[in-house]
Amino acid sequence: MDERARIEEKSRGIQEVITWRKFGSAEDIFRHEMHRHLEEEIKKREEKIKQYDLLPKTLLNKAMVRGLQERIMRSKEAQDKIAEKNFGKCQRCGKQIPDDLLLKMPWLSDCPDCRKAINQENKMSNPVNR
Repeated sequence: MDERARIEEKSRGIQEVITWRKFGSAEDIFRHEMHRHLEEEIKKREEKIKQYDLLPKTLLNKAMVRGLQERIMRSKEAQDKIAEKNFGKCQRCGKQIPDDLLLKMPWLSDCPDCRKAINQENKMSNPVNR
């Protein structure tokens, strides 16, 4: 291993130690990274809305803007949950929502088991499905 590679590897190790000291646990690091990711996503969506504002106001464009605004709102709600340290916990049973699902949909508030139960309840309460 050459000198430059050893220095870079040592630097990465130091950065990792600093991160652990700053945030304390893997869960805290995950929350911090998710918060940063959500910030980036919000900025991207706000930029897209600005681009759509320049286009003619067709029904499709209005629907796209509404969809982007909805995602921004959900992302901000997820950031609030991160700040309150409720992020990733099911609102019904309190179990941890799997990280792979949170990475795809950070605004989730129900674990897969509770989501199935909710869908089943909705099916049973809908007269068309009886």
